[in-house]
Amino acid sequence: MLLIRVRAFLCALLFCGLAAGNARADDGPEAAPDFTKHVLPIFEAKCNRCHGAQRRGGKLDMRSVDSLLAGGVSGPAFKPGNSKKSLLIELIHYNEMPPKKESPRVTKEELELLRKWIDARPAQKDSASPEPTVGAPQVRQAVENSLAFLEKDGLAWESNKCASCHHGPWMMWSGYEAKRRGFLVKDESLEQVRAGMLKAYSSHPKLQPTSRDILNDLSINVIYLTFAMGAKGEPDADTAKFFDQAAAHLIEQQKEDGSWKVIIKKFDGKPVPSSKTTPPELTTTFLMAPLIDSDDVTTLWALLALNYREPAGISQEVLARSKERGLKFLSDNPPSDTLQSLVLRIMLNQRLGKSDDVQTLVKQLLAVQQDDGGWSQTRKLGSDALGTGQALVALTSAGVPTESPAIVKAWGFLIKSQKPNGSWEVMSRAYQAPEFSSYMGTAWATLGLVRTLPETNAAAVTTATQPSVK
Repeated sequence: MLLIRVRAFLCALLFCGLAAGNARADDGPEAAPDFTKHVLPIFEAKCNRCHGAQRRGGKLDMRSVDSLLAGGVSGPAFKPGNSKKSLLIELIHYNEMPPKKESPRVTKEELELLRKWIDARPAQKDSASPEPTVGAPQVRQAVENSLAFLEKDGLAWESNKCASCHHGPWMMWSGYEAKRRGFLVKDESLEQVRAGMLKAYSSHPKLQPTSRDILNDLSINVIYLTFAMGAKGEPDADTAKFFDQAAAHLIEQQKEDGSWKVIIKKFDGKPVPSSKTTPPELTTTFLMAPLIDSDDVTTLWALLALNYREPAGISQEVLARSKERGLKFLSDNPPSDTLQSLVLRIMLNQRLGKSDDVQTLVKQLLAVQQDDGGWSQTRKLGSDALGTGQALVALTSAGVPTESPAIVKAWGFLIKSQKPNGSWEVMSRAYQAPEFSSYMGTAWATLGLVRTLPETNAAAVTTATQPSVK
């Protein structure tokens, strides 16, 4: 009997020991972290100043699991069960967040804890009901909605009497292309913006009419306006004159290494006109990505503009030499790790007739399409309308069929992420003026949808009062 009691006592001790061990394991470092107990304190100390009750940077609220999953401008903050594909982890890992001057940095231990928490969460299963089929009618409606937004917001900015690089060119480019494919666009609105831009730039001796232009040798808007005004079709005399002025300006501003750069100099910490002599160490490349991007992107834009049409008043030898130097700069320097660089390389090689290079680059572009159907500006960001629109334009330029699964999948992303007012939200990679990058992104999304919509379907929206334009 005594032996039985001893065995029972030992079993009880063993059971209690196991229970205590399990309790300690639940709280120990090997257990799955708890959001309220382990994760939220990190966010409260280092993130919620900008993503909490008082402020929602990028429209992201980090106070609950649901709000993190709902995400912000760039999409969900994390992907359950997969920390490697979670935007939150990428931004912290690459020291993009928290901003250095805003909050203390996340430690390696805290980052590892966040990884464990995300990986331990069960992956979300797809809804039992399939996504609705996306076809031409939905695409047409999305384009009509975005065109209305682009016109309204573009005219509102034009009324400020500013020849902007972030509204006017993109309103014209997307509007003219949509009109040529049968969409109803107000000619008077496009002409109002076009006339204002022509007057501002053509009448200026150096094609630098804005305050941003005079702080830099190269006027980036000259490039954007070349494509925007060219989308209308055969130019009138004033527009043809602008094209020639633009080409001359680009050749004049090409750097010794063959590149084109957007450079703003600083003196005593303040921007000064680039003509002012300042020490080299105070000269920096000013970025307002995606509007003003890395040097290879600016060079690609300039080469595309110079290959747009034959300018008058410039010798073939001078033009060819400029193009040759630009291409040499691109070949001598590695491409920047941005989608815009890849997209523009596809478009430039297509224009130069380098089909083999085009197909190689297209494969790279298709390989970085996200699971949601979109493309991101950089690997650190989530899918957005700007990256997706640019990818669609590049794919169609390269001859990828509009019925391609990748294109149809991109349609779904754009239609699902479009806002009720017809726009798309796009984060500025310089964390400045998101309304500028969002407008640019909305125009690119519109261009991408218009170009991938089969001509026969796009033509269906042409009204009897609107003449067709070939």
